[in-house]
Amino acid sequence: MVNRFLSKKKFKYQTLVDGSDMVKQMSITSYPTHLIVNNKGEIVDVIQFGSETIGLTIEKIIKSNLK
Repeated sequence: MVNRFLSKKKFKYQTLVDGSDMVKQMSITSYPTHLIVNNKGEIVDVIQFGSETIGLTIEKIIKSNLK
């Protein structure tokens, strides 16, 4: 199901389809979950939802962390 979605909706960032170990380790409770990571490898934001405008939301967070 996820692979079918990803074949229709292209993301310009890396996606992790089978992250069961990470899900347990980070106590992720919803799908999709977006982890925004800065250039130091630190998680700066976690978004636990999906929407038609998720790309704009993520872009805004990334731009604010580039300053």
